Amino acid sequence: MNWSFDSPEHIQEFIVHLVNELEGIGETDLLRELKDWRDTFYTTSTEYFGELLVIIKQLLNNKPKLSRTDIKNLKRLMLTLEDVFRG
Repeated sequence: MNWSFDSPEHIQEFIVHLVNELEGIGETDLLRELKDWRDTFYTTSTEYFGELLVIIKQLLNNKPKLSRTDIKNLKRLMLTLEDVFRG
């Protein structure tokens, strides 16, 4: 499934999906990072999405055993967030 990242809600829905996928393949360290991000209160959207961008880059560098589609969507989300920060 190709996810749409045109709103914070869609990004959060993808993160819920990603958490479930990481649980399913036993990627506990990466899963913990995402759960901590999801459960933390951030004061600004820049901080919120900046922390997510760091985690996404960690996920892509660690090459978890996610599906090709999920990896592709992670890369798209990373590019979307980078565009927002350049913005």
